[in-house]
Amino acid sequence: MPVTNVDRLEALLATVGQADVAVLSPAERRRLADWCRRIAAMAEPEGEAPKSGVLDDLKGGRQG
Repeated sequence: MPVTNVDRLEALLATVGQADVAVLSPAERRRLADWCRRIAAMAEPEGEAPKSGVLDDLKGGRQG
C-alpha cells in the first residue's frame, strides 16, 4: 500500500512537541496554527452529525 501525504503528515505531527513549538517566533506559530486549522477544517465533516437514539426518534415522530 503506497504511503500518502496524509500518512506522512500524521507521522510528522506525531513527533511535534511543546518544545518544538516553544522555539517558534510568534509569526511562525501563527502560520503553524493557520495550517493546522486548515487541515482540521478539511478533515472535520461539515454540518451536524446525524442524531440517533430513542429521544430523536420520538421527536421525529418515529416509533419502534
